[in-house]
Amino acid sequence: MPFQSINPATGKRLQTFATWNAAQVDAALDQVYKAQQDWAVLAFEQRAGYLRQLAAVFRQHRDQYARLITTEMGKLLKEAQ
Repeated sequence: MPFQSINPATGKRLQTFATWNAAQVDAALDQVYKAQQDWAVLAFEQRAGYLRQLAAVFRQHRDQYARLITTEMGKLLKEAQ
C-alpha cells in the first residue's frame, strides 16, 4: 500500500510514495550503516565543517522548506521558519 502525503489544512493529497520491499529497506539500512562508519572516522573539524555547510543550505532555502513543512504538517509558517 503506497504512502500518501496529505495537506492537513485542505485534506488534499500532495503526493503518493511507493512502499519498499524488504530488500530495499535492507539496502537502505546498509547504506546508512556504511555512512555512519565513514562519518565516525572523520575528525571533529571535518564533521563541523559539513554541518556548517548544511546549516548554510538550510538558511539559504529557509522559506522554501518552511512552506513545505507548513503544507505537509500544518505547522504555522513562522514556526516552520
